Amino acid sequence: MSARLGEYVYKGSQLEHIMLPQTLPRSWYMRTESSVDAPDRVYNNSGALWADIYNENLRSGKNVKLSGFRIFEWVPRNPGLYFHHDAEWKRLAAQYNLMDFREDDFDAYTQNADAPADHAEIFRQLTKSDEPGRKLIYTPRGKAFMLEGGIGCIRLKPVEFKQGGTYWWMGATSTLAPDEGIPVALPDHLFQQVIDEVVERGYATVDIIASIEFVPQEYCDLFGKYHGIPRLYLKVQEVQRSSYDGGYGLISVAASFVSDFEGDPRIYATYVTFEPSTQGARRSAASWLEEEYVKGLHKGHILTDFDQQAPSFGDKLFGLEDILASPDLADQIYKLKELYGRFDWSMLDEMSFSFVRNEADVMVKIKNTGNMSGVAIATGENAHAGVSQGNVAQEAGAVPLSEMAEALNKIRVALKDEPDTAEVDMIKGAVAKAEVAASNNDEAGMTSALSELQPFAKKVISIAEKVATGVATAALKSALGF
Repeated sequence: MSARLGEYVYKGSQLEHIMLPQTLPRSWYMRTESSVDAPDRVYNNSGALWADIYNENLRSGKNVKLSGFRIFEWVPRNPGLYFHHDAEWKRLAAQYNLMDFREDDFDAYTQNADAPADHAEIFRQLTKSDEPGRKLIYTPRGKAFMLEGGIGCIRLKPVEFKQGGTYWWMGATSTLAPDEGIPVALPDHLFQQVIDEVVERGYATVDIIASIEFVPQEYCDLFGKYHGIPRLYLKVQEVQRSSYDGGYGLISVAASFVSDFEGDPRIYATYVTFEPSTQGARRSAASWLEEEYVKGLHKGHILTDFDQQAPSFGDKLFGLEDILASPDLADQIYKLKELYGRFDWSMLDEMSFSFVRNEADVMVKIKNTGNMSGVAIATGENAHAGVSQGNVAQEAGAVPLSEMAEALNKIRVALKDEPDTAEVDMIKGAVAKAEVAASNNDEAGMTSALSELQPFAKKVISIAEKVATGVATAALKSALGF
C-alpha cells in the first residue's frame, strides 16, 4: 500500500480544518440566545433545513419538525459545513484527485476497514475501475477536499442543563451520513426510547419536534466565525417513531497526527469510515487508523480523538475531554502550534471563551454515566470553583484523595523502570511528596507538590494513562495544565 494513502499536510490556515472544529461543542455549553415565538415549519430534507438557517429564515426559539429523519449517536464535527457554499465544490474537486492502486493493495486497505473507504455514494463509485487488476482511490489532496467539504463526526457524553434535565447530543439527518445533518439535544427519557434501535441498526428513523437554539456570536468557535457558519442545535421536545426504510449508516471520523516521515515534524490528517451497527466496527476502524496507518505507515503520533464517550486512542495529545472541559485550552493548542504548525492558534486567547472567565454563562455540565469518566463542568455561581486550576479534587469530579494517593503510588513505582537521570529523580521526588500529602489528606500539600511536575507533565501523564484510573489521570492533566 502506498505510504501516502489518505493523508494530507495541513499547513498555514488549513490547520483550522482539522483542529478548530473539534472545539465546537464548547460553545453548546454556553447560554443560548433569547427565545422568540414563531410558527412551526416542517422539513424532510437536511439541505432545505440548512438553506433556511443560512438564509436567516429561521430564528432562535422557532419550533421545527423534522419528518422521517434518521437519528445517530454521532454528531457532525462541523455542523452546516457540508452545505456551505465552498464545501460542495471541494467535495466535487475530490473526484479529480484520484490515484491508481493495484487491486491487491486496494483490497488490503478496504478489508481492514468496516465500510467503503469514502462514504459519499458518488465518490464510492469513483473508487472503482473496470480496468483489470487496478482500482482508484483519493489522493492525499482528495482526502483533504473531503474533510474541508464537511465530512466527519464525533460522539459526545450527555450533559446536564442548568435549568434541569439530562440531554444527549445526537445527529439528525435525512440521509445515511450524520455529518450532513444537524446536532440535536435529546432529553434522557426520549433518548431511552430510541437508543436500542440506534445500537441495533446504527440509527433510528423518527419525526422530531424541536426548538432551534442559537449560540451567541461571542461564544462561537473561531472556525464558525471565520466561515460564517451559524452555530446552533435543536433542543428536542418530542420524538415520534417512523417506519424503518432500510440502508446502512456510515460514520466517518477524522483524526490528526504528527509525523516526521517527510523530514521535519508536520501535522497530517486522515479519516476512516465504519458502519455503526456492526459489532466492533468502531474499535476496528480506530485500531486500523492508529496502528496500521498512523504508526505503521507514517511512524506518527495521534493528536486528536473523536469519541468522548469511549475514547478510541489511549496515547494521544488531545482527547475530546481535554478539548471540551479544559479551562486552559488556548495555552495547550498554542504550544502545539509552536511545535508543529503555522496557524496562529494564539487567537484562541482573544476570541474564544474560557470556562473560568464566563462561569455565569455556562449552561451545562458533562455527566458521567456507565464506564465513562471525565472532568465535570460546574454551572452557575459555583462554576468558577468547579473549574479553577489547582483544585485537583473538584477538577476531576471530587476525586477522593485516597484514589489520588493510589494513582501517585502506581506512578512512583512505574518510574523505577525509567532511565536513571537527574530529570527522573526530580519527578520521583515530586511524585513521592504528592503521594505522602494525599495519603495524609493534605490537599494543599498535594497540589503544591504536583505543581513541581509541570515541566515534566507529558512524561507523568504518559505513565498515568498506563497505570492509573481515568478520573485520577484527568485530575493530574488538569493540575499539570496538560
